[in-house]
Amino acid sequence: MDDELFMADSSPSKPEESLSSIPHNQSFTNLFYCPNSKTRVVAYCMLRSLLKRVAYKHSAYIKFRKCKVFLRWRYSTSIASVYPLTEQKLNSMFSNFVTAVKTNLKRFLFIWARKVRNPIQKLQSRHEYNKNRREEAHSSQLAQMNKALTQILNKQSELEKAITMIAAKEKGYKEAIEELNKPPQNDTIDLSRHEALLRELESENQNLRDKLEAVENNVSGFIKEMSELLENDEDNSLPSDDDGLGDSQGKSTRKKRTNALR
Repeated sequence: MDDELFMADSSPSKPEESLSSIPHNQSFTNLFYCPNSKTRVVAYCMLRSLLKRVAYKHSAYIKFRKCKVFLRWRYSTSIASVYPLTEQKLNSMFSNFVTAVKTNLKRFLFIWARKVRNPIQKLQSRHEYNKNRREEAHSSQLAQMNKALTQILNKQSELEKAITMIAAKEKGYKEAIEELNKPPQNDTIDLSRHEALLRELESENQNLRDKLEAVENNVSGFIKEMSELLENDEDNSLPSDDDGLGDSQGKSTRKKRTNALR
């Protein structure tokens, strides 16, 4: 009987053989998306350590059960026929437990990877949307700046042309004035050119006089209208007994203003 017990203790148990024969399953890492290789390594190490811990706990549990069965068998020989049945049951329970752990771990890792991947995708989409908006705003601002720059360059070219024309006219006028101011040295002077320049200068002088007269007429008409409006305001304003001094002072100031305008 003791020999049988020694053989039973020394023989390798079936759960330990099944644990040693279990290969490290690396295909579960492909079930979820990891943006970095470090996360895959960490997940694999965590799963491996968890499986080792489960195997160690189960082996300790089997040893405890063996000791318990040994004690029962030692004190009661009727329990000897029950031991192989309990070992077979334990093996089936262990296999079911291992499969359940694998499925639960796969499910947990898949859910965890999905929870990690969804925020990353949202952040990437938001970053791309903001980047596109910034690029559109920059392109619109650049187009507006280019448009304003072209307008400024066109205005600058127009001003340069006007300045060159004014400078040429001024130079011509100066030359004409110098020629007119020069004393006649020879009797063979170009009278036609002299007369043409005089006519041109007289016409320009007449145009300037007409413009000045028109401006003076406009100013005098404006002054008359303002004086009439002030007189109408004075006529329409009714004097009161309480503030007669204020009305007299207002009339005197208004008369001074009308006289100054005239």
